[in-house]
Amino acid sequence: MRLRKKIGLFLWFAVGIFVAFIFFEWGMQFAGARAPTELEEGVIGEVDGLPISTVVYNNLVRSYLQFGFTEDEAADSAFNALVRETILNRFYEKAGLFPSDEEIINVIRTNPPPEILADTMFFTDGEFDFMKYREILQNPQNIRFFIQYEMQLRDALPRQRLSTYLLSTVHPAYMINEYLKGNTVFTAEYGKIRMEDIRVEWTEQDLQAYYEREKALFRTPPSHLVQFIKFPLSPSIEDIRLLEEKAGDIMSQLKSGVSFDTLALRFSDDIETRGNFGYVGFVKRGELTEELDEAAFSLREGEVSEPIKSEEGLYILKCISITRDSVEISKILLSLIPSFETRSEVMEKALLFYELAKEEGFEKTAEGMNLEIDSTKENRIDGIDLSRFIRDAEMGKISRPISRRDGIYVFSYEGEIPEQIPPFSDIREEVKERYLFIRREEIARERLQNVKNRVDKGETFADAVERYGLSYNEVREFAIKAPPENLLGQPAFHGALWAMREGDISGPVIGREFGHIIKCLRREEPDTEQMEEEFRDFQVEFWREARERVFDEWLKSQIANAEIKDFRF
Repeated sequence: MRLRKKIGLFLWFAVGIFVAFIFFEWGMQFAGARAPTELEEGVIGEVDGLPISTVVYNNLVRSYLQFGFTEDEAADSAFNALVRETILNRFYEKAGLFPSDEEIINVIRTNPPPEILADTMFFTDGEFDFMKYREILQNPQNIRFFIQYEMQLRDALPRQRLSTYLLSTVHPAYMINEYLKGNTVFTAEYGKIRMEDIRVEWTEQDLQAYYEREKALFRTPPSHLVQFIKFPLSPSIEDIRLLEEKAGDIMSQLKSGVSFDTLALRFSDDIETRGNFGYVGFVKRGELTEELDEAAFSLREGEVSEPIKSEEGLYILKCISITRDSVEISKILLSLIPSFETRSEVMEKALLFYELAKEEGFEKTAEGMNLEIDSTKENRIDGIDLSRFIRDAEMGKISRPISRRDGIYVFSYEGEIPEQIPPFSDIREEVKERYLFIRREEIARERLQNVKNRVDKGETFADAVERYGLSYNEVREFAIKAPPENLLGQPAFHGALWAMREGDISGPVIGREFGHIIKCLRREEPDTEQMEEEFRDFQVEFWREARERVFDEWLKSQIANAEIKDFRF
């Protein structure tokens, strides 16, 4: 991710002031004609009626920007994080999961923070000494540290309690089954046919007949039509001039004796190398773009390049050392992105369109401003989640301008599109793909069943497989959870084998990519002694992984069922 730190940190604050000023001006004009919007009242969104503060949202956006997020990523990440926090806090309160002051004090007394537990200053004879820990607890000078620990506990304990409850819903039999899948050893032979290699004869009439026979398969679910206008954002000539001026200033500082490392740390927009003083490491020819490659391999040790133009902006390279086939370099990247002034001009145009469109209509305003209207039936465009905008929207609802890296969007909801069956001419390729898959599956199933029939009559498995043109394979001593490379991503194969015993032969096993017929030669499950020895460690690891998975699944379901209003639109 590329981010100009100074611009990034200032951008949202400055745009906020600009937007507030615009709304103030218009607000004076329309005073008495309308009630203040949620944004004007300091609310950026709602979760089941609970407000999300604009101030808290803006502060979190700035934090994400400082971690190197783009403006778009920071805005969406901040909003989604506050949605999750609101849902969790509401549930914690309702379920009584927040710890009391007495509980927090007891945890602090009996469970030292990890950094203290690991500090040998608190050890006596190689063991942690609780007497030493109690001494620092009683020292008022340490109050700030323990306030931080208290805040961590108040955040962590409710989630820990919720995770523990959710884990109780996982049936023990599932855990045992997962252990066995990782520790039951199989040896098997199988015949394989690649589905796309099966030749299918077809005509246009076959496709049309299949379409008529299976029309219900091609029914499209109800969708929503959203029109939008994108106001493009691209660097202006002035932005390019200022970037070149900045590069020239850096080159002047280098010539005056300022170190390359210092300037990289101060000015580079490359988030991955800036913190390491611009250090990239050794690169070989062809690993960089053509322009950078040519510049890097033309430098002598200790030499610094002139600014190099690229799509991303301007690069300044320094050669640290040279080997026979590589060069060790550091770099400064000055990203070419729209300046605050450029972005403000585009935002002003988008805001003007938004206000006029609310009065005169979306299409009429676009025509008057000579703007091109696009449309989409998707719920997401350029990383913008439209589902919240669409939910409960009335016909003609217009969104506020939404900024993205290369443009600012304004959306208009045009209503629901009912479910329908598209005509054959519109979806011919989809019909063809489905038809060919069905026919290949039928042919593969017949050939695999023929193999099984021959084996049932006494023919060897290998001979029967080869008779029907399948490839014969044998795999030894592997577990379902650790299959050989040639069986990765074959869930149908693994599911069939898991249900088999020694000597069993499967029926046709059809997957998306391959068809198989399998013979289980050996199945060895762990004995009681092995399970007693290994299961405890497996159980600990299973619960650790399951804790996060189960919590994430629960939270996703809560978010999906919540009524979320996003007033950024």
